[in-house]
Amino acid sequence: MKNSRWQFWIDVGGTFTDCLATDPNGREQFVKVLSSGIVKGSATVLPVANTIADPELKGGGDGFWQGATIRFVDNAGDILVESIVDRSENQSGLIVIGERLQVPGGSTIEYELVPNLLAPVLGMHLLAETPIRERLPTCEIQLGTTKGTNA
Repeated sequence: MKNSRWQFWIDVGGTFTDCLATDPNGREQFVKVLSSGIVKGSATVLPVANTIADPELKGGGDGFWQGATIRFVDNAGDILVESIVDRSENQSGLIVIGERLQVPGGSTIEYELVPNLLAPVLGMHLLAETPIRERLPTCEIQLGTTKGTNA
């Protein structure tokens, strides 16, 4: 019998948070996010002003990351530029930011997306393909942690 709402089972660990979900149609999905709630990646700087592309970027639909903070970092993890995501497109992994990047087109740059959501909530947004600024659908949640167990 299928449930009419999303169901989530989440385990918060010290480094990663594992999120398992069953959608209203009974399909199971899984995502693993950093327990910090930050999403790290590597993107290509496009010749179009203030635009990067990361085909590996997770996110459910256009506008998913809109409003998140994005930090561009060097190899040591130091922040080079911090901005806000103006627009994101899921198909192409395209992100448009408000700040001008001083990096030539075609270059690769490391970034961190900071959606200002707790890791379990970020995982739920990713699985339900609900943009981070929108409300999650009605759901049931089972939340646990292995932080204390592992310590």
